Amino acid sequence: MNLYSIPAVRERICRMRFFVLKYIHKIDLLNSEKALHWQYSKSQFGSYSSNKLRINYLVNLVSQIAGKGNSKKVILSCGPRYESELFGFRSLGFKWKNIYAIDIFTYSSKIKLGDIHSINFSQNKFDFIVCGWVIAYSAEPEVAIQQMQKVVKTGGKVILTWELPINYDISDNLNLCLYRKSDIRDETSILNDPLILPIVSKYFKVKRIEIGKLHFNKDVPFALLVLEK
Repeated sequence: MNLYSIPAVRERICRMRFFVLKYIHKIDLLNSEKALHWQYSKSQFGSYSSNKLRINYLVNLVSQIAGKGNSKKVILSCGPRYESELFGFRSLGFKWKNIYAIDIFTYSSKIKLGDIHSINFSQNKFDFIVCGWVIAYSAEPEVAIQQMQKVVKTGGKVILTWELPINYDISDNLNLCLYRKSDIRDETSILNDPLILPIVSKYFKVKRIEIGKLHFNKDVPFALLVLEK
């Protein structure tokens, strides 16, 4: 068994790496006007606050979608914050040379400074893109969707997840929005958002929609979209 497939072991390794690499390499920052609340995120980044159960969810989701035989498949993580998501993908058989990540903060060579509104990779490069709990921090989500469509292969999959308001009717698919917060510290504050399905449908086939609650996320509703180019 690959040690990285054991969540507790994976998190312990990544936690130790964080403090060592942060000391050696410091933390690099990309100022992005299109990333909402980056100042708040910067203030939270200095301590290791990885949401391991959320990461387990994303890794298991990729495992379901990708199946086996991943050694030649290429995957991009958008906004992983820490390395643990990447180590999870390694446990699924992806080679390190085929695991890419971008974020506006980084302390690790495995995570490049980058912005989902301007993804600097070649077209049709990735078999999978994972954007877990990130897209709702975008000031221009359609631009981000366009960028992902550009770099994913034909037939490739894009995974989007984000939180919904605590009182959201989880039976409602038609009025699904990103519900971006205008104030990250105020759960009731949201921006005026367009419906998300008409946006993504311009660029992708919608293969899967889930709206529900995750027990480890304090029963906060969330949405999942699996898109295919």
